[in-house]
Amino acid sequence: MSNCACQQSVYRREIHPHLLTIALPFPARAQVSVADALSSLSLREIGPAVAGGRIADIEVNPADPSVWYVAVGSGGVWKTTNAGVTWTPVFDDQPSYSIGDLALDPANPEVVWAGTGENVSGRHVAWGSGLYRSRDGGGSWEQVGLADSEHIGKIL
Repeated sequence: MSNCACQQSVYRREIHPHLLTIALPFPARAQVSVADALSSLSLREIGPAVAGGRIADIEVNPADPSVWYVAVGSGGVWKTTNAGVTWTPVFDDQPSYSIGDLALDPANPEVVWAGTGENVSGRHVAWGSGLYRSRDGGGSWEQVGLADSEHIGKIL
């Protein structure tokens, strides 16, 4: 048996009791194999990492920790209102898709600031079109300055 096959076999033995204990009632454990249990699981795209991969920033609403905003280096701004179960892109109608940083107004977390243009080095990086503000939790945006800055890596 190759080393790879041996490692896979050990992995299956380690996960088997835990997976079946969580997923199935006690009497059914012996009737379902790990392969059968795993075959019912499917991968699905659920959020911002799928759009661009590089997460530049995450902001969590301090008044409601189930509301998050995620800045994706090459994928815009995404919002969840259920702690990451589902995601909605909220910056798609703006001229820049590259996001360098986000900030929430500490006095009013419905005010979201987005600095466009990821601040990293590489051929894959797009420039931004300045600083944007949303006064309604990402529902609408206005460009408020720094249009020629190209890369905003931090909002203070």
